[in-house]
Amino acid sequence: MEMIKGQKILFAKNIIEDDIIEHLGGMPSAKTDCVCLVKRTLEKTIQLFLDNKKI
Repeated sequence: MEMIKGQKILFAKNIIEDDIIEHLGGMPSAKTDCVCLVKRTLEKTIQLFLDNKKI
């Protein structure tokens, strides 16, 4: 995602669905489930990154 590229992990962890929708310039109501999927994927990716960093 362009909006988190080069940002700190803390910034990415604090992104909410509304931030993603705003970054995209809006989203039809019928497509908000896609934004939820993006947010869950981002959360999982961050968690995997942090878990691997502890090794």
